[in-house]
Amino acid sequence: MTYIDLAACLGVSEQFIKNVHSSQVNSHYNVFHLWKISNYLGISISDLFPSSFKLYKRIYPLKDYNSFIKLKEGTK
Repeated sequence: MTYIDLAACLGVSEQFIKNVHSSQVNSHYNVFHLWKISNYLGISISDLFPSSFKLYKRIYPLKDYNSFIKLKEGTK
C-alpha cells in the first residue's frame, strides 16, 4: 500500500499521510482512520492494537514498522 493508496482509502491528502509518518510533525491517525484501514485490509480493527498492556509496553518504544512486524510475528 503506497501513501497515495492510503490517502485515498482514508479520504485525506498524501501530505497528511507523510506527516503521520514523520518524526518532525505531530500528526496521528484517529480511530475512524484505523477502522477504514482495517476494512481496506480485510482485518478486524482489534488486530491493529496490542492484545495486552505487556505487549503494548514492548511495542511502544519501537521506532520502525519492521521492528513491529518482527515482534508481532514472534521473530527477533
